[in-house]
Amino acid sequence: MKRWTASGTVFALLLCGVWGTAHALQALSQTLNAPEVLVYIPIADYSPSGEPVYPANFKQLVSQIPQLMPGARPELMPLRRAHFVYADCKGGCILDVQREESGSEFRSRALFSNRFWLYSAQAGTVDALADVKRVGTIAGAELYLSEADLAAYEFSYAVNYTSLLTMLKNGRVDAITLSPYFFSEGGDVPLPLRRLGVQPILELAYLLRCKPAPATKELIERVEEAWPSARIDRPLVSQP
Repeated sequence: MKRWTASGTVFALLLCGVWGTAHALQALSQTLNAPEVLVYIPIADYSPSGEPVYPANFKQLVSQIPQLMPGARPELMPLRRAHFVYADCKGGCILDVQREESGSEFRSRALFSNRFWLYSAQAGTVDALADVKRVGTIAGAELYLSEADLAAYEFSYAVNYTSLLTMLKNGRVDAITLSPYFFSEGGDVPLPLRRLGVQPILELAYLLRCKPAPATKELIERVEEAWPSARIDRPLVSQP
């Protein structure tokens, strides 16, 4: 039987240490050398100093992107700013919605969806869609609404949900756009609301849209693999 000597044991431990260190250094090198990919995440309730209210599926994607690909970094921004910055940048990606395809940009398949209804104040006189003329929504929402929707109402824009609900409370608008995630994620609702209609005013399917580059193509592939079609979100449709 072959015996381990003390010196042999020390040598084996040193060898394991060197081997493990080499692997750690290689992994660190790969992370440091990975191309940076900024992923712009438009947030309706963006706040640089507080915790925004946004859907759980957004949060899952934001937390998973850096894990799925070293060098990929999500950047939360207000709706308008995210789209303007992405339009001006030469690389990177944005969490966008399904639109008519144009140009050579890379697009993932739909990852999840979200729905928005019109809500009025229960204490007010607006209790049907036909009564709505003035609608409050988040600045940047016009990038997602159809021309028909934009022509159907007189829109006022708020910087966050607190301002949006204040608009409704003060009677500046007849109704506001909200998604059920606002209630399920703990949004502050200062007045009782009434959901109008049986169909949402807006239903959005979200995907990644990226400037063409090997790194962005790889990110899309990794995200699609981590988000199979069965995980497309079906938000709650019940009256909060």
